[in-house]
Amino acid sequence: MPHETTTLYRPVGQAEFELIRASGFREFPPRLPGQPYFYPVTNEAYAVQIARDWNTKDPNSGFVGYVLRFDVLSSYLHHFEVHTVGDSRHREHWIPAADLEEFNRSIVGPICALASYRREANAGEARVFTLGDSGSSDVANNKDAMIGNSFERARGKRRRR
Repeated sequence: MPHETTTLYRPVGQAEFELIRASGFREFPPRLPGQPYFYPVTNEAYAVQIARDWNTKDPNSGFVGYVLRFDVLSSYLHHFEVHTVGDSRHREHWIPAADLEEFNRSIVGPICALASYRREANAGEARVFTLGDSGSSDVANNKDAMIGNSFERARGKRRRR
């Protein structure tokens, strides 16, 4: 009997993309210190928005944003609530950094690169390019700081069930 999977997306910068490529597109790298959560998003449009509108403006992302798609075992993923941040299309899972190794084992098949965006040197705007790049982002660091307490409350609710 085949296992049910859920398709997720991940916007990444240049350095993170290179680490994913080095894994053979099989896993996400460990989070950096100060990044206690991993945020896969539930829809491609949200991933594109982050990659195009945020990563291309972030020097820590190398001014590049990639949109990645991958499948995760639904039986594993259902342990984590889906959170809406911002508008109703901004839906994501909050995976504790300590759980990322187990999350990676729950990925079914390869991580696929769908698109890349780069800031043009003179124009200061993002454009779609062919695939090949990544990096850690201040956006993720700031998000961790903003929602850390909310995550801990949600995590506590999950454990009490």
